[in-house]
Amino acid sequence: MHHTLKRAAAALGYALCAGGAWAADSAAAPPAARAELSIAAAHRQGISSLTWSADSQRILSTSADNSARLWDAGSGALLRVFTATGGFVRGYSNRMQDAAFVDADRQLAIGATDGTRLWNVADGRLLATLDGDTDMVSALAASPAAHLIATAGNGAPDQGARLFLRLHRPGAAARELDVRDLHQIDALAFSPDGTRLALAAAAITRAGPGGVAVAPAVRIIDPRDGRLLDDIKLPSGTASAVRFDGDARLLYQVDRQVFLRDLGSGRTVAYAANAAALSADGAVLALYSGEPSRSADNTEASAAALYSVAGGQLLERLPWAGAEYERTVNPVSLYAFSPDGHRLAIGFRDGKLAIWDRARHRYSSVLPARPYGPLHLALTDRSGTRAVLPTPNGIAVWDLDNGRRVAIDIAPEAERIAISPDGTQVLAGGSARLAMWDAATGRQRWSAAGNIGGLAALAFHPSEDLLATATYSSVYYWKASTGQLRQTRATGLHSIAALAYSGDGRLLAIGDELGEVQLYPARRGPRRYTIAPPGINATVTGMAFSADARQLTVTYGNGYNRTLVYDAVNGKQLHPAGAHAAAITTLALGADDLLVTGGEDAIARIWNGRTGAQRASIAHSGAVQAVSLSADGRRLFTYADYNMRVWDLSDPERPRAVLRFDELPFRRWAVTDPEGRFDTGDLDTGGALHWLMSDAPLRPLPPEIFMRDYFEPRLAVRMLACSMARPDPAAACQTAFPARATVASLNRVRPVVEITQVRPSSEPGYALVRVAVTPGTDPTQTNRKTRSDGYDLHLFRDGQLVQRWPQHPDGNDDPGAWRLRTHLAPRAGQARFEKEFSVRLPTTAHERPVEFSAYAFNDERVKSATARDASLVLPATPHRPRPKAYVLSVGINGYAAPSRALRFAVNDARAMSRALAGLEGYDVVSVVLASETAPASWQATKANIREALARLAGADADPGRLAGVPQAGQLARAGPDDLLVLSFSSHGYTAPDGSFYLLPSDSGPDQGKIEAAALPGFISSDELSAWLGPIDAGQVAMIIDACHAGAAVEQTGFKPGPMGDRGLGQLAYDKGMLILAASQGDDVAMESGRLRQGLLTYVLARDGLAPVSSTDPSLRADHDGDGQLTLAEWLRYGDQRTPGLYEDLRHGRLKIEYVGKDPDPGPDFYRKALRRAQTPALFDFTRGRLTAVMSRLAEPPLPAGVTPLPKKIIRQQIPYPERGP
Repeated sequence: MHHTLKRAAAALGYALCAGGAWAADSAAAPPAARAELSIAAAHRQGISSLTWSADSQRILSTSADNSARLWDAGSGALLRVFTATGGFVRGYSNRMQDAAFVDADRQLAIGATDGTRLWNVADGRLLATLDGDTDMVSALAASPAAHLIATAGNGAPDQGARLFLRLHRPGAAARELDVRDLHQIDALAFSPDGTRLALAAAAITRAGPGGVAVAPAVRIIDPRDGRLLDDIKLPSGTASAVRFDGDARLLYQVDRQVFLRDLGSGRTVAYAANAAALSADGAVLALYSGEPSRSADNTEASAAALYSVAGGQLLERLPWAGAEYERTVNPVSLYAFSPDGHRLAIGFRDGKLAIWDRARHRYSSVLPARPYGPLHLALTDRSGTRAVLPTPNGIAVWDLDNGRRVAIDIAPEAERIAISPDGTQVLAGGSARLAMWDAATGRQRWSAAGNIGGLAALAFHPSEDLLATATYSSVYYWKASTGQLRQTRATGLHSIAALAYSGDGRLLAIGDELGEVQLYPARRGPRRYTIAPPGINATVTGMAFSADARQLTVTYGNGYNRTLVYDAVNGKQLHPAGAHAAAITTLALGADDLLVTGGEDAIARIWNGRTGAQRASIAHSGAVQAVSLSADGRRLFTYADYNMRVWDLSDPERPRAVLRFDELPFRRWAVTDPEGRFDTGDLDTGGALHWLMSDAPLRPLPPEIFMRDYFEPRLAVRMLACSMARPDPAAACQTAFPARATVASLNRVRPVVEITQVRPSSEPGYALVRVAVTPGTDPTQTNRKTRSDGYDLHLFRDGQLVQRWPQHPDGNDDPGAWRLRTHLAPRAGQARFEKEFSVRLPTTAHERPVEFSAYAFNDERVKSATARDASLVLPATPHRPRPKAYVLSVGINGYAAPSRALRFAVNDARAMSRALAGLEGYDVVSVVLASETAPASWQATKANIREALARLAGADADPGRLAGVPQAGQLARAGPDDLLVLSFSSHGYTAPDGSFYLLPSDSGPDQGKIEAAALPGFISSDELSAWLGPIDAGQVAMIIDACHAGAAVEQTGFKPGPMGDRGLGQLAYDKGMLILAASQGDDVAMESGRLRQGLLTYVLARDGLAPVSSTDPSLRADHDGDGQLTLAEWLRYGDQRTPGLYEDLRHGRLKIEYVGKDPDPGPDFYRKALRRAQTPALFDFTRGRLTAVMSRLAEPPLPAGVTPLPKKIIRQQIPYPERGP
C-alpha cells in the first residue's frame, strides 16, 4: 500500500540538493564491512511528498530541491540521498516529485520532472530508468497488491495530462490511460486491494485560443481498464491530495478544505485545513488549520491537531517543531501517518521534517531545513587560512591554522559574504544593510543601511582600505574600516552580477546578467572598455584576474555555461577555457595556470588556464556554489550541498579528498574525513551524525559506537598539517593518526541500560536512583560477536557525573585488566545487573525536574545508549541556603631544589584569591596554600593539597594538616549548589610518556634531569583526577599557570567524550569542568619581572578586571558588554588575551624578564619563549553551566523614552570564539 499524502509544489525554482555522505555518486556501493558516517541534512526547499515503508521503520521525503532522502524513522538518521539529473527540463529546474516503496520495501520508485527511476533501497544503486511514460512526473503511486506503478504527468503544452500504468516487473511496458480531458494530475492513490486508482486533478472545462479554463476534479478509475468509477465534481480551487481509507472512504483536499467521503453513501464531511492525514486504521485525523498563531519565541505555535474521526474530539495538539531555534515559522506542507499509526511525519514548506512519537508525546526527530544563506565561500590565506561559511543562524569563521571557529549571527536577509584579504574582517550584506564583523572575535565593527537593496556583489580592494558593492546598475565604494560611503559609479549595465579587483589593485571588472563586462580604474576614471556578451543567455557568474593582471577570466551561466579568457589590456578574447553541462557558478585562479570552475551540474572542474585543457573533475552531490584556491595552489576548497570540502591538489590530475566541514542546526558543526574520522563541537549532535555499515546499511548506529577509534579532536588542524607535510604526507598522516581497529571485527552489540526507579530518599536532599544493565544480544551480527555484558557504569545528574560503578581506582589501560576491574556481573540467578545509588540533589528557586542519565560499555569499550529519566521534580525552595564558593589557590615560590625557585607564583595565588573574593550570590571560602622560600613556610605540599581536596569531598579533617592556613577550617563537603575554583601557579612537567605532573614544594631535590624515581613526589594528573572525582560541586573551574599545563588535560590519546577513560581530561569532561591552562602541552609559561606575575594570572587578575577606558567603565573581560562579568567570560578572556600581552612584552611595549616555570627547561626553552607567544589552552566542558557572576556594573539610568536592547540579543550578536577542530 502506498502510504503517502502529497501536496503540489507551489513554485518552481532552483536549489541545491543536500548530501549526507562523502560519496557523491549514490550508485556506488560501499566496500564490505566499511563504516560510513552519515550527516543528516534535510531539504532546502519545501517537501513535496512523504512515503512510509510498510514496516513503519523508514520514511522517504521528496522535494523541489531535486533530492529524495531516505530516513530512519526511529533515530532520524539519513540513510540515502537520491538525486535526479541536474539542470533544467522544459525551462524548469529539475525536482523530485513523488515516490513509493515497491517490491516489499526493497526498491523505491521515484518520479521527477525528468522521468521515473527505480532504486535499490539497501545500497542506493540505480536499477532502472522507466521508459515509455511521461518524462515530467507530477504524481506517482504503487500498489503492492496489484504489483502496479502509476505515474502521471504532463505531455506537451497542448496535450494536457497523461497517465501511465505498468506492472512492477523487468521489461514491463507502460500502458497509457486516456485522461485527455484533464489539464494536470497532482496526486494519485491506489485502494488497498489495487482495484481502484484515485486522482486529484484539474479538469478542462473550456479550451480555446486564449488558453484553458479548469476546475478541480477527484476521480476514481479502474486501473485494469481505465473505466471511470466515480467523478466527484468540485466548483473551484485546486485538488492537491488524495488517499484511500481502507476500501470504504476517500480523503481528498481542495485548497484549504479537506473532505472525508463515504464511498458507499456519498456522504462527505468537510474540515477547514491546509494539510491533513488519516491514520491507517481511519480512527485519527491530523489537521493543520493554517498560518500558526504564535508567541514571539514560537512556544505557542502548533504544528498539528489530532482528532478522533468517530467522535470529533481533540485528542492531542502538537507543539511547534523547532521553536527553540527558528527565526521564523514556516507553515506545514503535508502529513503522513506511519502504517502502524505510532508516528506522524510532518513536512514543512521550508524543507524541515519532523517525526512525532504518539506514544511518548514528543518529537523523536526534528530535521531542520537547510536555509538560504550567503552563497559564497570566502577564503584568505595571506595571514593564515580562514574560511567563512554560511550557517543556519548566520556565518561561521574558521581559522584553519589553529582550529578556532567564531559563529556570528547575521541578519536573515544577508545574501553575500566576503572576507578581507588580510583575513581580519568579514563583510555581510543583504537587501537593506551592510555590516562588517571582526573575524577573530565576532564583534560587529560597523553597519550601514540605506538604498542598497538588491545587493548583487561584494569585493574588497586587495591592498587599500576600500571595498565595492554592486546594486542593479550602480557600484558603491566604501571605506572598509568605518563603513563610510565614498563614491557611487553609474555603469549603465542591466543588472550587475559580479565584481572583481585585479591583484595589483589598479582595475575593477564589472559584469552583468546579460553577459556584458566593463573594465574601470579601481578608484576614479572613465571606462577602459566593454566586453560584449558572447551569446544569448550568458549571465556573468564570476570573474578573476591573473596574477600579473594581464588576463581576465569570466564564467557564464543561464544557458551559455562556458568560461572565456580575455586580454585584460584591450578586452579581446584570447581563448575558451572549458564548459559545463549546466550554469557555471564560480571560479578560482591559482599558481601555475591553475583554473577551477564549479557549476550547477554538481561538478568542480580543474583546467589549464592558459590552454583551456581540462585536467580533472570532481563530482559533488549538489551544485557547486563556490570554489577557492590556496595561494600555492596545493589546496582546493569547494562549497556544495551546504558543506565545504578540502582537496589536495599536489597532483592536479588526481585531486585527493582531505576534509569536509558541515555547519549543522542548533549551532553545531562537524568535520569529517574520507576514512570516517570525525570531530564536532558537541558530541550530542542532536541526531545529525550516524554510522552506516555496509553489511547492515539500513540499521544506523549512533556516533559513539565507533567514537573511541574515529573521534579525533582538532581533526581539521592536524589533518591539514599532515596532508601538506613534505616530503611524505602519507607517512606524516600515518604518524598523526595511527591505525585503528577495523570496524568489521568490533563488537557492536551493546548492553541495555535502564533507569528503573527514581525516588526521594529518607535522607533529606537526596534521591535514590536504581539502574539496571542487561547484557546485549544480537544474533544477526555477521562478525559472530553477538553478545556482551555491561562494564563501567556511569550515572549523571543534569549532565554531570555523580557516581561510577565499580568504584575502582583507575588502573592501566590493558583491555583484560579493564574488563576484570569494571565488569557488571548480575547476581546469581538474575538476568541483569542492578545497582541503587544515593545522589545529592540541588536546591532550586523554581520547581523543575532533575534529569538522571546513565550509560555503560560493552566488552570492547563501546558505549551503550544513554538512559534518561526526568520524572523527579525538585520542589521550589523559597529560602535556599546561600551556596558556597570554594576558592583554593596554590602558589609555590620555594622548592626543595633551590634551582626551581619561582619569584611570583605566590603573588599569583593571592591575586587569584582577591579577584574571586566577590563572587555574586556565594559565601566565598578562600584558601591560599602558599610556599615562600623558607621551608618552614611551606603550605603547598603534596599532602596539604590532597587534604584540602579531601575535605571538599567530605572526608574527615586531618587535624595535623592545614594548621595555620586561614579559612582552611571552613573547607567542607561541596554540594551541587556550590562552586569550586582551583588555581595552581607552580612548575609543571611532562614526562616522556606524555603524563603531566605539578611540582609541590616538597617535590624533592634537583638531581639534574628528572628521572622516574622522582615522580612519586610530584602530583600527577591522574592523582589530581582521583582527588577531584568525589567532589560533588555543581560548578568547577581550574586554572593551571605552569609550563606544559595543557598536558594536564590533553594526555596522550585523550579524547573529550564519553570514553570511560582515566585521567584529568576525562574527569573534566564527565563533570562538566572548565580548565584554563597557561600553555599548550608542549609549550612554556612565563613570569614577567615588569608585571611581577605570571602572564596568565596578570591577564586574569589585573588586565581583565580593569575598565575598558576612562569613559567606559565596562571591564575588559566583559566580552559581550552587558555590564555583567561571568566566571566563564573571565576565563575565556585569559585564553584570548594572553598571546597578545606576550606580543606587547616581546616587542618592547612592556619590559619582559623571562623566568621559566619549567623544572628542566632544556635548550629549547628560551628558543620557544622568544619564537612564539605563550598560548593558553582552554578546555570548556561546562556546556553552559558555569554561570557564576564575578561583578556587575551599575547601569546608569536611560533617558526618557529609550528602551534598552535586551541582553539576550547582545549575547547573540557578539558570540565567543570557540575552540574548533
